[in-house]
Amino acid sequence: MPYSKKQHTVRYILIKIFLIFCLFNFIGNAVSAFEPEIIEISLEPVDPKPMSKINFTAVITSNDSIESVRIIVTECMKEMCSAFGYNESLNKTDEDTFKGQVILTRNNATQIKYCLEILSKGTWYFFDTRFYNLNTTTGFNYETGSSKDRSTPGFELILIFFTIILILFLKKRKL
Repeated sequence: MPYSKKQHTVRYILIKIFLIFCLFNFIGNAVSAFEPEIIEISLEPVDPKPMSKINFTAVITSNDSIESVRIIVTECMKEMCSAFGYNESLNKTDEDTFKGQVILTRNNATQIKYCLEILSKGTWYFFDTRFYNLNTTTGFNYETGSSKDRSTPGFELILIFFTIILILFLKKRKL
């Protein structure tokens, strides 16, 4: 059954659209194959405390095209994060492994927020921000920002002393 001229034109256009789509799909996959991919980010110690030293290890694959890796770390207290963070470079230690260290400075931090930035073939790639809870089971009071107990020792003794004086005063008046 022969095709009409209109059907032939529609078929020709659809084949062109399909070929262009395949070409863009191929190019997109080829370009994304060169983008760095984060396999794992680990922290040591696993249970860090405020004002401690944290070692970051990132395993990244990218076909040896990584020029620079840095980690941005911000200390947070509950939902409020510090305006100042740390921008530390990670050093290449293995084929796909990068390591770096950050020393936390806020004693009232309850979590850290961090993300990786990778320079590969002249392009910076920014990866999702992650949160990590800090071990806050120390003697530090995170509500008041102090490591001292906020109760006033001896306050009960003052109340007892005034109560005894008041009772003695009232008894003396009745007599």
